[in-house]
Order: sequence, then C-alpha cells, then structure tokens
Amino acid sequence: PSGGGTPPPPASQEQAAVVASVLARVHVACEAVAGSGKTTAVLHCATAAPGLKFLCLTYNARLKLQTRQRARELGLSNLEVHSFHAMGARYYDRGCRNDDVLRSVVDGDQPAHSPIVFDCLVIDEAQDLTPLLHRFVLKVLRDRRTEAAWRGGRTLAEMKPPPSLLVLGDSRQSIYQFKDADPRFLTMADWGLYNLAAEAQGERE
Repeated sequence: PSGGGTPPPPASQEQAAVVASVLARVHVACEAVAGSGKTTAVLHCATAAPGLKFLCLTYNARLKLQTRQRARELGLSNLEVHSFHAMGARYYDRGCRNDDVLRSVVDGDQPAHSPIVFDCLVIDEAQDLTPLLHRFVLKVLRDRRTEAAWRGGRTLAEMKPPPSLLVLGDSRQSIYQFKDADPRFLTMADWGLYNLAAEAQGERE
C-alpha cells in the first residue's frame, strides 16, 4: 500500500483522464510535450490505486532517479521504477548494463531469476524505444507473475486479470535515433494483445 507522504499537486483534467483509464484497467497511449506532467500522472495513478503495483520503465537514468525520489517523498511503496538496462540487471542478468547483454537476455528468452510483479506497466519516454527495447518490454510482459504464480509455476496466461499498459512520451522529442530509437513505438507500436485506447490518448496543442 501507499501512504505516509504529502500527496501530489491536484491532477489536471488530462492527468485525471489518464488516472481514470488506468483505474478502469484500460490500456492507454498518452502523447504530451515535455514538462506537461507525464511523470506526475504516473504518481497520481499510484496514489489513486494503492492496491495495484506499478512498474515504470524509462530509457533515461536521470528520469528514473527523479521519479524514484518523488515516489519516496510521496510515501509510495507500490511504484517500482527502473531504466531498461537496470530492469535487466535486477531481474535477469546482473551484468546487464549494455545492449549486448540485454540482447542476449531477449534472444535467449532468459528466465527471470525472481518474480516480476506488477498490475500496470508504464513505459515513460516511449519515443526513445529501440527495436531491442520494444522486444524487451514484450518479454517483461510475458514474464510477469504474482509471487504465488511464481511459486506454483503458473504462466501469465493463467493469471487474471492481465496487467494494463500505460505508454507515455512525446514523438517530437526523440533524441536517440542514432541508436535506432523510433518515435513510432509511441504512435504506431504493435503491443500484441495490448490495444491502446485511442479515446484515452493525450492530445497536444
């Protein structure tokens, strides 16, 4: 559960719409400019749903640290935040600090060495996703378990309800194209079973 800290500032109309969609377990893609409060929306989601576990992945290590700090200040214990490579190191291979090791984890479909537990997966700064990181996210979704399911050897397909997906970013802010990052992972990505709700997408001026 969450609690014990100062609540975040009041949610804007757009942030409240994201929170409502997440609480309804709707899969959401939200495009918004830098500084518009995407990270704050995630904090509002975690605050509004203390019974749900949120896993937030981002390319930017600085954003990871900032989000962790804000979560601590708010007393949130249901929000776990990692960069993609740190996620790989935490759950798959402790040497996973670069794309080569991450690729071996994905290509070899390496099993997680501890349960990956979440109800909602948040992809922040999705415009910076590369094909490799997109494949890694899909692997994390496949590998997600509850601790009871982990002990019982059950698969994701046997678990109800399935996790929801919240994808955030700004397609005009893609700065890692030299690393094959593609903003279409925000705007046009195939997320498999996860059909992002067009009506819940954030609109920009």
